[in-house]
Amino acid sequence: PRHFDVLVLGGGVAGASAGLCLLNRGNVSVGLIESGNHLEERAGESISPSVKPLLNFLGLWDQFVQTNSLEELGCEAAWGSSQLRSLDTSTVLKNKRWYIDRNQFDVMLTDSFAARGGTLFGNTKVITCKKHVSKGWLVTAKNAIGEVNQFTCQYLIDASGRRGLLRTNLNLSLSVYDRLVGVGCVGDIPTGKTFAKGVQIEACEYGWWHISPLPNHKISVVLMSDPDIISHMKVSQTDVWTTLMKKMPITGSMMEGITFKDKPRSF
Repeated sequence: PRHFDVLVLGGGVAGASAGLCLLNRGNVSVGLIESGNHLEERAGESISPSVKPLLNFLGLWDQFVQTNSLEELGCEAAWGSSQLRSLDTSTVLKNKRWYIDRNQFDVMLTDSFAARGGTLFGNTKVITCKKHVSKGWLVTAKNAIGEVNQFTCQYLIDASGRRGLLRTNLNLSLSVYDRLVGVGCVGDIPTGKTFAKGVQIEACEYGWWHISPLPNHKISVVLMSDPDIISHMKVSQTDVWTTLMKKMPITGSMMEGITFKDKPRSF
């Protein structure tokens, strides 16, 4: 097995940032295993000005400015009211958020990790991870063409998110504090229809609708609610989700002309 001082499971924002922090220490061998390729469409993403010192610490601010949009992104919500009201002045530092391409942002982090001496294993899924007799941890993974490889490491960082690779492999119990489910779909914006660069939120008796822009003339529409409500109302069914969306005074009117090619997905 190939050995690393530290092996990171998951190449998203958390995993790639952890890898970059370790490389900044110097004299540390770091491997990073990412199951995907950062091409899957994500819901709309934005970041606040508080990210600047973090990216400066990672030595990525200048690169971020060159490769990501810094268009200002507003946020409006109809919460307990039938009118959209701006949230920026009360909730966002210096009245400014930035709209980003999440896939491009993740690629910037993983590419920088590899360029600085980290070893990146993309399109590779972890099969098992367990304690090793003498070398800390033993991780078995399979790449996109079916090759199975083994790695050992002194330290293991689980940045796999909700999947919890380390937790499931070690049969650890999951502590649940709250459950929140999003049922969403990505739509295509027709030529000639424009949206303000911003997030719109509209509350309802069963949750709230969250609309946010995506790159390439797309938009994400997500209903946020509790899992028992989602199940009882059968919101995951396309016709139910679409009907509920169209009934919303603000969200329904905004989505006129938007084409949804895929079925809503639950997150």
